[in-house]
Amino acid sequence: MWGLSRRFGTTVEAIQRANNLSSSLILIGQVLEIPENTSPGGTTHTQKPSSLASRSGETTSTLGRRAAALAYQYIGVPYQWGGTSPSGFDCSGFTLYIYRQLGVRLPHSAADQFYLGTPVSRSDLLPGDLVFFETYTQGPSHVGIYVGEGRFIHASSRRGISLDSLDSSYYASRYLGARRIF
Repeated sequence: MWGLSRRFGTTVEAIQRANNLSSSLILIGQVLEIPENTSPGGTTHTQKPSSLASRSGETTSTLGRRAAALAYQYIGVPYQWGGTSPSGFDCSGFTLYIYRQLGVRLPHSAADQFYLGTPVSRSDLLPGDLVFFETYTQGPSHVGIYVGEGRFIHASSRRGISLDSLDSSYYASRYLGARRIF
């Protein structure tokens, strides 16, 4: 939150007051009102709520392309239940690892990742968006990284990190939606 306060010329305390927060901890995808000016009397004027779409001045599309490019580097790594490293990944461990390389922290659960960021319609997918599926249990139970042209990279329990099509009969029938984290 300190970085946001400096970026927008306000204080951490003013951001906390504007958002009724008792902590300076913020989550990925959290929407905050950022006070524009704080007068001596304590009155604040706020900007429209927005989800921070970039880190370090990069655009959403640039960060998304970086996530997709990183994902390609791990094709062939074996599947490992609970895995979060290049020695073996499960699906959410893979997305957690890729996004961590870009400075974004994600929970190690496809279901939890499904509620982060901004929903994206299938027609508006960009490289780097997370795509979710209902596989072995009801609700979001599988996640991958969209890389463009209808394809995504994910940790397949049978093939390890692999490239698949959203239009394949298996994944098309199980597609739940997508989220943009950046």
